[in-house]
Amino acid sequence: MSNKFKEIFLIVGAIIITLTFMFVILFSTDMEPNQIVKDYTTLREDTIIRYTSADEVLSLMDNEYSGIIVYGFKECPWCQAVISYVDEIAKEKGYKEVLYLDIRDMRDNEESQDREKYLQIYENIKDKIDNPVKIFAPTITVMSKGEVVSYSIGTVDSHQKNELNILPPMTDAQIEELRELFREMF
Repeated sequence: MSNKFKEIFLIVGAIIITLTFMFVILFSTDMEPNQIVKDYTTLREDTIIRYTSADEVLSLMDNEYSGIIVYGFKECPWCQAVISYVDEIAKEKGYKEVLYLDIRDMRDNEESQDREKYLQIYENIKDKIDNPVKIFAPTITVMSKGEVVSYSIGTVDSHQKNELNILPPMTDAQIEELRELFREMF
C-alpha cells in the first residue's frame, strides 16, 4: 500500500468510527428523558435535579459537599408536591444541580442492600434535622462543607391530608409560603 492510500484509509476509517459513535449517542435508548422527569411529572426536561446514590451522598459528606440534597421517593405525595418548587427556587438562587436520593427501600426495608448506607447518612444528619426517628420524605437539606446548615421537611405546615386521607393540591398561598421558605433556605 502506498502512503497516500494508507492516509486516506485511516481518515475514512476515523470518519466512519466518529459517525458510528455519534449515531449510537443520538439514537441510543439510554438517551431517554431524565428518569426523575418521568417519576416527577411536574418537572421539566431542563430540571437541575438528578438522582444520586447513597454511595455518592456519603462520599460528598466526607468531602465537604456544599449544595442541596433532597431525600424522598416518588410515591410520596408531599415529594410530588414539593419537587418542582425545589427546582424552581434552586435555579433562581443560582444552583447548577440538586441531588435527589430515593430513600424508600433503604429506609423501610431492613434487607435492602443500601440499608447500612442509609443508616450512615441518617447518623450524619439526624442531629441537624431534629428527627430522632428516621429521615421523613421529603427532607430537603442545604449542605455547606459536608454539614446540614438548613432543612425543611414536607411542604408547609398547613398542607395536610384531608378527611379522605388524600393530600390536596397546595393553594396559591401555600405555594408562595413554600417558595419563600426555600428562598430563605437556599
